[in-house]
Amino acid sequence: MRRHFASGDSNGPNVNNLQRNFWYLALDGFKHLLQKWERYSVREDDDKLESEDNYTEDDFVVDAAVVLILAGTSVTQLIGQNVNPVGDRVLPPRQAYKQLLGHPVSDDFVKFIDVYDSLRHFGSPKYDAVEAITPENLCQHLRIAQSAWCDVLRHRGEPIGDHLQNDFTFPE
Repeated sequence: MRRHFASGDSNGPNVNNLQRNFWYLALDGFKHLLQKWERYSVREDDDKLESEDNYTEDDFVVDAAVVLILAGTSVTQLIGQNVNPVGDRVLPPRQAYKQLLGHPVSDDFVKFIDVYDSLRHFGSPKYDAVEAITPENLCQHLRIAQSAWCDVLRHRGEPIGDHLQNDFTFPE
């Protein structure tokens, strides 16, 4: 039996929405990251520097990288699924998004895809991109990913669900 893939709702046992599942995993990862940050992060005025329960900057960077990989995979799959392929190849995300929108993509989208590509092709030349992830730019990248989702759904004339109504912010 052939499996089918959907960009909208998954109707039936043989229809899968991979990109939406990746988006849900990214959202769950972000929620867990926030919970750990609020519960265990070491603040400058804390005396628990030797505690096992600390949530360090290194822990944050790893968790944030995973969230960004999930969000980036979700967005690139969604965009790639909604443009015409060139032969047997899907256009690169920037070109596909431009084709879909009918105008150039934002610099923020380019930065998001650059970070996603660095994480996806991770190796020593990409370490700086990972180490540069901050709470602020993690939230910005997730807002860009969410916006891309909304753009594609608007283009397709589909409703924008609650899973795309997130306010990505970090606790002070």
